Amino acid sequence: MNSSVPDISLEGYHTISLEEVMRASLAERMEQKYILPAILLPDLLQMLKKDFDLMVAGGQPVQLYESVYFDTPALSTYLAHHNGIGDRFKIRLRKYHSTSTSFLEIKHRIPTGKVIKKRIQVSDLMIDLSMYSEFLRCNSPYHPEELEEKIRSYYYRITLVNKVLEERATFDYGLLFTRGNERQDFSPLVIAEFKFSKDLRRPSCQDLLRSFHIRNTSISKYCTGIASLYQDVRKNRFKQNLRKINRIIVNHYENHVR
Repeated sequence: MNSSVPDISLEGYHTISLEEVMRASLAERMEQKYILPAILLPDLLQMLKKDFDLMVAGGQPVQLYESVYFDTPALSTYLAHHNGIGDRFKIRLRKYHSTSTSFLEIKHRIPTGKVIKKRIQVSDLMIDLSMYSEFLRCNSPYHPEELEEKIRSYYYRITLVNKVLEERATFDYGLLFTRGNERQDFSPLVIAEFKFSKDLRRPSCQDLLRSFHIRNTSISKYCTGIASLYQDVRKNRFKQNLRKINRIIVNHYENHVR
């Protein structure tokens, strides 16, 4: 584990299975994302223990996610997000290490803001996309021959579910992006995402983070990775997040690393 990742204790959490979480899927939900220093994660997890259960998948309370993102040579999906196009796609292969399963996934954001995710199980991350040309054509405007690997991402995820099943929280930490031999280490930060029922007036996670003076933001891991590893791309839309991330990283190495 990278030295930037804090020591995390999940002792004392009541656990809930992946199958139970899937059955309790939130139908009409709101979503919020946050960027925060990883140094805060141990305290946050302790504070949430009373009201949240810990999801366990494949016997593991912490899941390792490995993703391969695809785009056109001109970075069409990245630029669609950068330019604020409401109808856009993300295409990735993702391996869920705790369950030893891999999927080809397509995320389609429609102009209303709703995200439709389609996926098909694959053997591993080394597949030939042409084997899944029908799946790609049916669920996106892209053909396999248009797409090439752009970046890979690796991170650990902790998933918490509110005991009354109206809130769900994920904490992604140890984040690393790679492009060939290039690396961008974001392990000093955590990306948190909260999903909650539209009927819930005051999400407890939101109140807790506000007590740390942390406000929600919009962030895409793929776009953040591209903006960090490709120097010649447009990135104005993401500069605010990149500055915030840089402040967290600089502060970490100035104050917490000896």
